[in-house]
Order: sequence, then structure tokens, then C-alpha cells
Amino acid sequence: MLPGQYAQFGCRHIKKVKKMISKLLKNINLKGNFLSILFLTAVAIRFYFINHMLDIMPWSDMLCYDEYALEILTGQGYNSAWPPIYIYLLSGLYYFFGHNYWIVQVVQIFISSFNCLIAYFIGEEIFNKKTGIWACVISVLYLDYMFFAGVIMSETLFIFFLSSSVYLLVKGSKSRYAEYYYAAAAFGLTLSALTKSMLFGIMPGIVIWITVNHWKEGIRKVSRKVIIFCSVFIITMLPWKIMIYYVRGIDAAVVSYSGIGFYTAHNPKANGGYVSMYFEGSPIKRSMSWAEQNRVCWREGIKFIFHHPFHEMYLIILRFTKQWTFQTHFSYYTACYVNKIVQVFLPILTNAVLYPFCFLGMVFSFRKKETLLLSVIIGSFTGLFLFVFSGSTRHHLASIPFIIVLAAYGITIFPELFSKWKINALSCLEKKKIQIVVFIAIILYANLTYQLIVRFKPVMEWLRG
Repeated sequence: MLPGQYAQFGCRHIKKVKKMISKLLKNINLKGNFLSILFLTAVAIRFYFINHMLDIMPWSDMLCYDEYALEILTGQGYNSAWPPIYIYLLSGLYYFFGHNYWIVQVVQIFISSFNCLIAYFIGEEIFNKKTGIWACVISVLYLDYMFFAGVIMSETLFIFFLSSSVYLLVKGSKSRYAEYYYAAAAFGLTLSALTKSMLFGIMPGIVIWITVNHWKEGIRKVSRKVIIFCSVFIITMLPWKIMIYYVRGIDAAVVSYSGIGFYTAHNPKANGGYVSMYFEGSPIKRSMSWAEQNRVCWREGIKFIFHHPFHEMYLIILRFTKQWTFQTHFSYYTACYVNKIVQVFLPILTNAVLYPFCFLGMVFSFRKKETLLLSVIIGSFTGLFLFVFSGSTRHHLASIPFIIVLAAYGITIFPELFSKWKINALSCLEKKKIQIVVFIAIILYANLTYQLIVRFKPVMEWLRG
């Protein structure tokens, strides 16, 4: 190809990108009065919640994020095994505004509010405007979103990158410029992975979804889309890995913190949730480097699975009860929240309504390829924390944006289904789908009952404390 032909080729692709961006900006138009009101409402509610109902200093992982950010500011470099983006964001905010938690909360309030708008765009793109509005309203009022906007944790930023990427994937699946949307989505997913490494757990599912979604176009076009998507993801990730390699060596560049998370789920003291890996008799010692701990954790965790297969099956059930409970991340018994009863039980009641509607929306839209993406993400995250890592309501938050969108669709179709049920006009297929939803709801409510029985006493003691 001659230089002039390269120039023409580049100009043609630049024009396509410009056209794609202009169309995207028309869709993402914040001038609509209703969306503007919802966005401002989300901001106002989060400011009120954080100022009046969330008065806690950093501790646990929050304190670690804070310390790692301060180490960068004091010239000690990046000394964490955790993904870097959120830590560097904190460091940048501290650099310009001082060691100020309030400015972090302000930034996260706006990010969290934008997440509500992204829920609208995903719901509208996959289903319709009504679903988008419901998804946005639920996101505005969802209490866990408010909580994580007010603490030094990476969840809010992670949801922003992940939700934006999913919107681009859905948008691209319907566009003749699919490769460009998928490339942009891959870039966003890289940012997600560099915010929380659990993102890697859903990448195989997304690649399979792209393949299935475009299979009828032929193997050549499908391969092109998958290669572009994977290449952008890898190339965007590469600079960070190279930098870490030269600064801290091969262990830091290749090995992540994942082994430590793996061992907390697969050890003699495991209970389905988080347990410290430094228990008595543990082969993991604090004196080891984190890379060495990581390697030992993987080895010992795999050994435990093979030596205790029946106990591992029991742990899978326990991890399910932790992962798919209506309970939320407020149940830290050591934290002192204002108005504890509201903050603990309101999210439980919210999820008790939200989850069944989610499965209603999922079952009644399963043939839609775009909906399948949401189901793949929810299923991938669930599988990740059932079989690999310990179950956690905090980690379950990564699935919540997509649970909300599916629940919003379930809410929009419920009146019609209820009307049909009253006059006995449901088809056989609709009846079977409703039976599936009822069965899932029974399992979820049985888990809630189990959680109440097991944890009633410590929760009551915490509330009285």
C-alpha cells in the first residue's frame, strides 16, 4: 500500500469514528428535562446521605487504599498488589486538594449519579424508554450506590467503567460500526480491570457473546470483531504490565493478588465468606512477599479442593448463600453507622423486591441477544464467586447495574402478565416461565430465612451496640 493509500485508508476510518461518535452523542444527550432532573436528584440524595447518614473513617480495605495513595504522594512509589487506577485517582485528588476525604466523596457522588444515567441508556437501548426510566429511578434510590459513593472504595468507579463498556457493546451489536464500538468497549473494560481485577472473570463470556451475536455474518467477520476486541484489551493493558515488570520484576507483572483471594475461599477454615489466611497452622506467613504468598495460596487452595471434594461442594453452597443474599454490605458489625436500622434493613427489602423482578425480566427476554449479554455478565460474576473466590455482598455489587436493568424490564411487563393471569389468558410458555421465576424466588427467600436464623443474634447485638 502506497503512502497516499495509507492516508486515504486512515481518513476513511477517522470519518467513520467521527460519525459513530456524533451518533453516540445524539443518544447521550443530557438536555432532556426528565434525565436532568433524575441526575440532579441522584446528586442531591447522595450529598444528603453522605453528610447525614454516613459518618465513618476509613478502615479495612478503605484504609489500605488511603495508605497506598499517600505512599505515591510521598515518593515511595506504587507498593500495592491491587489494581492501580483507583489508587492513582486518590493520589491525584490528594495532590491537588490535600488529604481530604470530602473531595473524594464529591467526585464519587457525581460518578455514582452518572452511573444512574448509564443504567437508563442501557435499558433504553436493549428494551425501551420506559425500561430505561425505571432503571434510572431504581439506580437513583439504590442505597448501596449511595454507601459506596461515600467511602474510599473502588466499586463506584468500577461500575462506571463496566456499565459504560456494556452500553458500548450493546450499541455496537446493532451498528454497522460494530468494530469501533467493540474497540471502545475493550478500552473501557481494560480500565475496569485496572480498577478491580475481578473483571477478568467475565472476559471469556463477553468474547463468546460477541461470537454468538455475529455468527451469522460468517467466520471471517466474527473473527475480525473478536480479534479487534481482544487486541485492544491486551494492548491497553500492556503498558502497565511492562512498567510493573521493569520497576518490580516478573512476579509483579505476571502474578496478581488473585491467589490470596482464592485461598480465602478454599482452606480448612473457609466458611463461604471472607476469612483471614493467617489462621493458626496456615502455610501463609506475613513475612513472605505478596508474590510468594500469592503462589503458595494458589498451590494450597488447589490442593485443598482435590483433598476435600465433598467439603468443597458444601462450601459452594455456602458461597451461594453469601453471594445471592438480600443482605447488603452494610452488615459490618464493627462499623458505627447513623440510623442503623434503616441502613441495614431497607436494602434487604429493596433487594427482596428487585431480585425476583430481575429474573422475571431475564426469563421473558432471554431470546434477545443484548439481554443475553447482561445474563452472561451476571452468570460469570456468580460463577467466579461460587467456584473461585469467596462469596461477598460487596463483590455482588458488580452485577447490580445489570440486575437493575433486567428488574426494570420485569416491572414494565408485570402489569400485562398480571392482567393475563387474572383472566387465565397466559400461554403455556408464559406459565412455564413464571414457574421458573417463582422457583428462583423461593430459593432466594429461603436463603433470606436462613440468613435471618443464622445471623439474627449478632445483627441484633450490633444494632443495639
